[in-house]
Amino acid sequence: MVFDNFRRKLRQEALLWWDEGVIDALQYKHLAERYQFHQQEIAQSDRFVFLFGRHP
Repeated sequence: MVFDNFRRKLRQEALLWWDEGVIDALQYKHLAERYQFHQQEIAQSDRFVFLFGRHP
C-alpha cells in the first residue's frame, strides 16, 4: 500500500514535469517502466472488484 501511494504520487509529479517541460516523453517512459505506473491501474481495478464484487 505504501509503495502504491509512492507510485501514484510519482506518476502525478512525472506528468506535471512532462507538462512543464522538465522531462521529455522518453524520460517519462523510463520512469513509468522503472516504477511500473501501469501496475497501479491494475491494482486499483483489482481493489474495486474486491470491494464491490464481480457480477456474472
